[in-house]
Amino acid sequence: MSRITPGFHRDADAGEGLKAPFTDQEQVNLTLMINIINGWNRLAVGFGFWVEPETAEVARAAAV
Repeated sequence: MSRITPGFHRDADAGEGLKAPFTDQEQVNLTLMINIINGWNRLAVGFGFWVEPETAEVARAAAV
């Protein structure tokens, strides 16, 4: 669950860092992709599809 701290106030220039390298459409696409990735990660953890980093490294090395 995402939680916003009580008393949180968004800075007026909070999104300014994205405006220099990304167009408005690219910002939307990036935001959607981040949400999709987070959703898949939450589903994977919830259903027990977590892979330990050591196991993933062994599989990666074997695939090379």
